[in-house]
Amino acid sequence: MDFHDNEYILADSLREGDKKAYEYVFDTYYTSLVDYAWRILHDEEAAEDIVQSLFMKIYEERETLTFSPPLKPYLFSSVYKRCLNELRHKKIVDTFVDKSIIDFYSRQVIQTPDEEINMRMKEVKKYLDEAVEALPTKCRDIYRLKYEQGLSNAEIAEMYAISPKTVEAQTTKALSRLRKDLEWLLFAITALNAGYDDIISQFAMQVPA
Repeated sequence: MDFHDNEYILADSLREGDKKAYEYVFDTYYTSLVDYAWRILHDEEAAEDIVQSLFMKIYEERETLTFSPPLKPYLFSSVYKRCLNELRHKKIVDTFVDKSIIDFYSRQVIQTPDEEINMRMKEVKKYLDEAVEALPTKCRDIYRLKYEQGLSNAEIAEMYAISPKTVEAQTTKALSRLRKDLEWLLFAITALNAGYDDIISQFAMQVPA
């Protein structure tokens, strides 16, 4: 069967466990997916592991696959998320990345840029919210008042009956902790900047240098 021109048949065949459909997807996308993952991680073994685990998941969970054709964005988006998790786990921040090649691959993957960017922005917000929530209580409250509600140091100091210098110290502590905890995220969104200026701006506004 020719799967090239009918991805709905391909998707159904994958769910049914069709060996030829699985081989078609593997032969068509494996090399480019590994290359894509390598450009993010700069680690060939990790890139191969990520892609192989994705194909294993597709096979093992074939009956409950939720993707809709076309298949390509689903595969690359899945690899992207797995690479983010790898970066988050290892906190790789000093790895060399060829941004021009990553941009190229990102553009090949993105079929609907607005939806892709919205999804990425939601991901960034989720990780930011988690990191802020993990701050010590006082740091967290002051951070939110300053960067989420836009209050000045003086206004926050008046609310808590503390000095503006104390507010500044707590703010510095919060930002230092966030930058450390989110190094991997900043690396990832900067490395994968293919028209994602709004995402980087969002990060910079909430975790200023």
